[in-house]
Amino acid sequence: MGVDIFMGWKGMTKEDREKQFKNAFNPKVGYLGYLRGSYGNDSSVKLFGEIFPDKYWQNIEAPYPFLKYHKRNMEIIKKALKDMVTEEIKKSSEKQTGNPDDKKKSVFDVLSNVAEAHGELLVITEEDKNKLDRIQAVIPDHSGIEDKIDAIISILEFLRLGEILEMQGKKPTIYISW
Repeated sequence: MGVDIFMGWKGMTKEDREKQFKNAFNPKVGYLGYLRGSYGNDSSVKLFGEIFPDKYWQNIEAPYPFLKYHKRNMEIIKKALKDMVTEEIKKSSEKQTGNPDDKKKSVFDVLSNVAEAHGELLVITEEDKNKLDRIQAVIPDHSGIEDKIDAIISILEFLRLGEILEMQGKKPTIYISW
């Protein structure tokens, strides 16, 4: 069981919709306008609840103001990244020697840079993704952190797509199935 979030937009093609459905249950395809989170131990479902207000959870397809919520969403994601890093550092520091505060600072610096907007538009670059890949060097015992990072990248890509579509006047809408 889980949460599926589909984005639609004015001028969406049959091919666009088929790509979403073909990738159903794939949590890494936010760039297609699809998000997936499973109940249980998936922190992305909690993020969905913070990013998408209650009215969007009532089985209706509704316009979502991506640009209006940009700053708020970036704050939500930054907090989620900080919480994730704190949790992972705590797990990791129990098994390692060294100063956990130093590790926490360096990992959070990397993650917070990725979550910030460049100008008015959210951009996730290959360079940003490479920074996230380097987390393994900072937290050797990274149990589950890759999946959490992938989920956050997917959410950021979903939000970026919505912002672009909104700027193009394509009126992006979302539908949440849970």
